[in-house]
This record gives sequence, C-alpha cells and structure tokens, in this order.
Amino acid sequence: IKAFDFFCTFDQTVLVLEYFPGRTLTKAVRKKTFEEPTTKVLFRMLLGAIDHLHQKRIVHRDIKGDNILVSSDLSDLRLLDFNTAKRLLDRGALTMTGTRQYLPPEVLQNTDSPSELSDIWSAGLCLHLMLAGCLPWKAHECLSSDAYCKILINQPLQLEGNTLQHVSESCKVTLRHCLAVQKQCRMSAMQLLEQEWLSECSPDMDAMLFGTRS
Repeated sequence: IKAFDFFCTFDQTVLVLEYFPGRTLTKAVRKKTFEEPTTKVLFRMLLGAIDHLHQKRIVHRDIKGDNILVSSDLSDLRLLDFNTAKRLLDRGALTMTGTRQYLPPEVLQNTDSPSELSDIWSAGLCLHLMLAGCLPWKAHECLSSDAYCKILINQPLQLEGNTLQHVSESCKVTLRHCLAVQKQCRMSAMQLLEQEWLSECSPDMDAMLFGTRS
C-alpha cells in the first residue's frame, strides 16, 4: 500500500495512505476460492511487494489474509499493516510477533527470530488460502504454540486429494518451496519469482505488475 504523507500530533503519528477499494483476502476466499490463473497473478504481486521489502532489508512479520486487500475483480492486490515491520539494519534480534497460525516452526519453537524466510512461509500460507479456501494446518486457539508447532513438523504438507486436485504441479512446487518446514529449504521472494509457475506470466503481465513497459 502506498504511503503519501504523515503528520504528528501531541500523542500520535498519522499516516496518509492511498485508498484501495477491495476486501481482505480472507473475506474474498470465503465467497469463492480463486482459479489458478487468477491466483498466479495475485501471488506474483504479493511476492513483488515482499521482494521490494526484503531488498530494503525490511521484514513485514505479519503477512496474512487479513493484511492483504484484493480488488473486487481480483486483478489487483495490496499488502498493508506495517505495524510490526522491522528494518534488519537496525540490528538486534527480532521478537516473535504476528499471528500464530501464520508463523513458521522456527519462530514458534523460539529457535530462530523472524526473518525474510518467515515472510515467505506466511506468503505460502496465503497462496494455499487462495487456492483451497483454507490453511493447510489448523491452529486452534486452544492449542499452545508448542502443540501447533508439533502439528507443522509431524504432519507433512498435503497437496494431493480433492482440495488441490485442480492445481498444476508447477504451482505445487512453488507451494513446497514456500512451506518447507526447514527454514534453509525455503526460497527467497526473488528466487520464487523465477520459478517455472510464476515465470510463465507474459511480458505484458510483468509490465502491468512491475511497471517495466518501455
């Protein structure tokens, strides 16, 4: 989402953001899951935003369906809510924050602090949400973080069966690269954008998404 200006009062800072008409991703998929071509365009936009942040060494830390807006015709997307975003160049270990059901295993276990690859995990969950209308693992409120983490580790990602039977194999490969339980097995946003499934977008589509038209 674009920020146009900000001003300060005696007790707060006010950001002036662009107006983007649309619904959250969470609400949009409740109405109907997205077709794969639509998902590809939207997920490429999301990764473009994440890659832009990561190149500036900024970790969002709360990427989720409620923090993504999609237009009514499902042709446009915005990532918002940077309340917990952190610039890594400021140094210091990042604390666990964000929404538990979107946190990766290493953060839930407190074995590693949030990183760019935590954002990739969260983005992968958003991709699954677009395609299936739900997250691959259930994070019931009654479960502790340890119990939920054990589910992530002990229940392998299921991409077969009725839920995702309509999804291409190249799309599933992208999902696996995002949702690898081992952090070091995940790809960066830049690497994901070069994967077969996402690189199939036409030059005109790239121009629309990233402003590369001459």
